Amino acid sequence: MKVRILIVLISLTFNSISCKEAEKRIEANKDLTETARFLAGFNGEEGNASSKITSEYISDYKKWINKAWDKYQSKNLDPIKKWRDSNIKFETKGTLFYPFSGPDILNASTFFPQASQYILMGLEPIGTVPSLKGKKVKDVEKGLKHLQGALGEILGKYNYFITQYMGYRIGTHSFNGIGGVLMMFLARTNHEIISLDKITLNSDAEVVTHRELLKLKSKDISPELKVKLKKVPRKKRRVRGIKIVYRQYKSATSDLKTLYYFSGDISDESFAKNPELSAFFLSQGEFTSMSKAASYLMFNSSFDDIRSIVLARSRNILQGQSGLPYHYFSKDKTWNVKMYGQFIKPVYHFYYACQPDLAKAVKKESLGNLPFSYDYHFKPGKSFLLLGEKTKEWKISDPKFDKKNKKGTTTYCTKEGLLKIGVAK
Repeated sequence: MKVRILIVLISLTFNSISCKEAEKRIEANKDLTETARFLAGFNGEEGNASSKITSEYISDYKKWINKAWDKYQSKNLDPIKKWRDSNIKFETKGTLFYPFSGPDILNASTFFPQASQYILMGLEPIGTVPSLKGKKVKDVEKGLKHLQGALGEILGKYNYFITQYMGYRIGTHSFNGIGGVLMMFLARTNHEIISLDKITLNSDAEVVTHRELLKLKSKDISPELKVKLKKVPRKKRRVRGIKIVYRQYKSATSDLKTLYYFSGDISDESFAKNPELSAFFLSQGEFTSMSKAASYLMFNSSFDDIRSIVLARSRNILQGQSGLPYHYFSKDKTWNVKMYGQFIKPVYHFYYACQPDLAKAVKKESLGNLPFSYDYHFKPGKSFLLLGEKTKEWKISDPKFDKKNKKGTTTYCTKEGLLKIGVAK
């Protein structure tokens, strides 16, 4: 009997060690991680390709990005962490959903570091995957100059990307494509890259990598993969995105995290042309949503389908005043809402989103100024943030889509500053 117990204990110990060893065998992608750290301004380890790529400009770039990052971290990330620990009481261990984000993984992962999956969405194209392999110094310098231009707004005074500038600052070089910007941010927040794949979605909302698509005409393709790939829409109608799997730098047994970025227009009519995308969002079940510098798009009838997804599936929401109109919270008793900072009249581009109901509520209920920049009023002490948490009675539901830009609810202000909810005239 004692011998049998001893054998069982040895077996359990061996299996435990085997599981840990299996976790350790998930190797980081050396090329992607090295490239990410190079873009982030870190010196390469001796013998690596990045340590051999040097020039006066590259040295200046590293000095610039280290200085810019230190300033950004002390001005935004550190204050956000301190504020988060005192004010965000719910946990987000599943999905963080961040439409209208662009490549802003920085704020998403700082506010919600426990999330296992981040879904970002923006208009910026995917571009090519950056690599240092075979790159000449002049090509590297050109790419870093593009990247420096792309990072100016978020690492400068604004803490958000300016959409109208991103069209020509993102995607002209592999270093400042979406993949390069995201990799750089992940490296700066002490992560290493396990994998990065360009992806699309099939009609079952399954993720399909470009490497899998290349196997479609292969004789070695498995029957299961063949069925999966046959459900991918034709090229012109495909969803385009990237998937990055990553973890803490040089921490082989730390939890893996997944970052999705999807490129495209999510106004109702465009959204309707890619039903795979909305199906993918809904397949996540419930999630925490985040909104920042969202151009007040969810005020408009042309974006009420994505607004419906956020309202139907969000257990928690963190947003600035440019996210969901306030009346969606104040008139729904399943929301517990806390407000921080000040309400300041929207910048002149968005004059129609004055929200007198929110202005009144903030004046009465604000829990104090924010020590960091958030949304369009980027000066510390001038920003606004709403934190919404669902009551225990709330249950997820299925959103209703009208699939038409000119149909649905619009929230706007009259010239007299009166709130109107309906069809804008």
